Amino acid sequence: EGFESHIGINHIGHFYLTQLLEPLLINSAPSRVVATSSAAAQGAPASGIDFGSWREKTPDYEDGAAYGQSKLANVLFARELSERLRAQSGS
Repeated sequence: EGFESHIGINHIGHFYLTQLLEPLLINSAPSRVVATSSAAAQGAPASGIDFGSWREKTPDYEDGAAYGQSKLANVLFARELSERLRAQSGS
């Protein structure tokens, strides 16, 4: 819904589903979430994630960088989710 296609398909849907399932994951510990990414995360802009590019294609839009950014978002989300769930479980 209004997001750049790479970030919408590769990240936002998975992120949202995981957020909806998080209470169940916590209550059914030990639980597991498997997140996939690829080496394409290295193709994200050197500055990291450009949240402004998630809504519209800018004049400097580059398909490969957008895909890399979506894969970088997967990696960062997986790391953060791991930390949060570990803190919730106390281990």
